[in-house]
Amino acid sequence: MTDTSRWTVLSGIAGLVANALLVLYFALSRPWTGQWSEYAWLGSVNDAVIVVQFGALVPVALAVRAVLGGRVTGVTAAAVTAMVAVMVLQSALLTGLLTFDVQVWAVVVCFVVVFGWVLAVSRAGRDVLAPAAVRVGTVCAVGFLAGIAVAGLGALVPEGPGRYAVWGVGGLAGLCAWLVFPVWTLALARRVPARAEAVAG
Repeated sequence: MTDTSRWTVLSGIAGLVANALLVLYFALSRPWTGQWSEYAWLGSVNDAVIVVQFGALVPVALAVRAVLGGRVTGVTAAAVTAMVAVMVLQSALLTGLLTFDVQVWAVVVCFVVVFGWVLAVSRAGRDVLAPAAVRVGTVCAVGFLAGIAVAGLGALVPEGPGRYAVWGVGGLAGLCAWLVFPVWTLALARRVPARAEAVAG
């Protein structure tokens, strides 16, 4: 297994673990109630695993850039910056330097940049990446970005059931895309590592 393969698999597996922790956190801790829960630690562990997920994703992004060349240079630079920012923001949340209410908005902006990169490389790499990576990446990125856009439009809807319905639709689309994201990372492992090593060699 190449170094790139290890980073790709690590990021994907960490993402799947983070997803499982996220689901358990909301199912068991029920944070929307505002009450203390003995399962609140699941949220912190999820935040820590996301640091690993995005840290491992940085060399993967650089490997994809090496394979696709100048077609994705700019968007890769933006995405890597966003990945590092996610790591910093998640760490700041874990250490208490930032509150969740402040941190979450900055992280969402970073996620938008990362998913924009996923869409860009999925389209630019149609002749290079594994077909599964192209399909999953495109659907995943479009779903997340569309979900964010719909949720944003919800703020323009008069307060009431309609606004919450729009937010629910946008949130569901974004959540589904987020849960699929690690699958896309793992799908990259089918071709990117070998091609990246060939380019480096």
